[in-house]
Amino acid sequence: FYTWMIRFILQADPYSFNRNRNKLIDLAIASKCELESFLRQNKVKMTFNKSGKLHLLEDGAQFSKFKKLGQILGDRKYEQRILQRTDISGIEPMLDGVSSQYIAAAFAPADLSSDPKDLSQNIFNYFKKYNKNVKYLFNKEVTNFNITNNIIDKITINDDEEIAANAILICAGAYTNNVLKLLDKKLPIYPVKGYSYDIVTDGKMPMPKVNITDHKRRVAFSPTGKNKMRLSSFFEFSPVSDDVTTMHLSYFERMLYEVFPEINVKKFELHSGLRPCTPDSLPVVGQRFYDNLYFNVGHGSLG
Repeated sequence: FYTWMIRFILQADPYSFNRNRNKLIDLAIASKCELESFLRQNKVKMTFNKSGKLHLLEDGAQFSKFKKLGQILGDRKYEQRILQRTDISGIEPMLDGVSSQYIAAAFAPADLSSDPKDLSQNIFNYFKKYNKNVKYLFNKEVTNFNITNNIIDKITINDDEEIAANAILICAGAYTNNVLKLLDKKLPIYPVKGYSYDIVTDGKMPMPKVNITDHKRRVAFSPTGKNKMRLSSFFEFSPVSDDVTTMHLSYFERMLYEVFPEINVKKFELHSGLRPCTPDSLPVVGQRFYDNLYFNVGHGSLG
């Protein structure tokens, strides 16, 4: 942990921050294009919220930060525009009662979102139906890698079943280094704890249509379906667990009703997850360690 934290702090200088931010922007734009292309070519049915994303800004420092970010995105042909306080409710009418708390907002109309569970399930269902060459193995544990001439040519699962391999892709999130222990390797990934609060309303009041990040309260509001919304927050260095407390619940409830006092929650689910974070916030994507070993890990809070 201490080595990771030192590397994290060393990335805080302006040069490193700007470099890493620009790389993340390029990756995010490329990922969005690839996902849209994949869904279109494979005709995977998926419902997206295409209302954009609204960043609520509380002070001049945030205003300057997002004004500069808008210029960087504009250079990449991706729109993000600054809104005056009086224009906030025009983008999201549900914010009319609280818009005076902010000095301005930044709005990215091309941003979209979906329920990640539904997205994953729909992609799985599609390949299960149309691609009979894919075999799915659930609740299995990799217990050994066989290596020949710097190539992993076989893995063992559950200590007794061997599978030949041409290539290995590890997408194990915060548990990546648990798998790499078998290879005596390690990546600079630390499991940082985050929380989300999923609500279903009684449907009597309209829900926000736009994804909202409130930088004053440090909480994100994401519509995930009819009468459904997810709140997410926290970046917590704590023992690895999925525990949640009444303190976390009280925090989310307070944030919800401060911004949307008229919403009536019918049911809710509070849960936590481990965000696989790297010191520079850049994910590990591509080949490492062995000629045919690939990674897609370390995306932190960015999914």
